[in-house]
Amino acid sequence: MIETGKTYVVMGLLDPESLAYAIGRTIQRLGGKVIFTIQNELLKKRYLDSNPKLTAQERAALDYRFCDVSAGDEVKALFAGLGDVAGVVH
Repeated sequence: MIETGKTYVVMGLLDPESLAYAIGRTIQRLGGKVIFTIQNELLKKRYLDSNPKLTAQERAALDYRFCDVSAGDEVKALFAGLGDVAGVVH
């Protein structure tokens, strides 16, 4: 159940055709706030920034953070800076 106004982290965003993007958009439609994670700047540039299915406005509206889920220190740092999180999807 998605709680309106609560924050959810959707990890592993690649592009607008990815499962992570679809899940995040569904959470947003149900009233949740979504923070996406992208593994690194290179993947963002290669798959997200260059994808013609997202407008510049849609791209700018994405709340994302860089986080490699295989690096425990990055995951810890991510969640240390987020405050209350109602749910996580990876």
